[in-house]
Amino acid sequence: MDAHVGRQTFATAADLKEGSVEIRETAEEPVIAKTARVVEEVLVGKEASTRTETVNDTVRGTEVDVQRTTGTDDSPAVRPVDKPPL
Repeated sequence: MDAHVGRQTFATAADLKEGSVEIRETAEEPVIAKTARVVEEVLVGKEASTRTETVNDTVRGTEVDVQRTTGTDDSPAVRPVDKPPL
């Protein structure tokens, strides 16, 4: 039996009468590999800059007067003073 690559061949009854048939088995094993390669480069950096900004807004504040009471120096009494905001 003569097999050619890419062609199908079949065994016939005449081929089996002689008593032995030679069949070759082949197998393919894929070889897969990855390699890293540079395709582009990216430059990353920082650029420092300064700016001046003027902000206008109303600022509120609370003032308190602290007066110590007699008898205890550890815990002063704090009383808020009613004053209009700044």
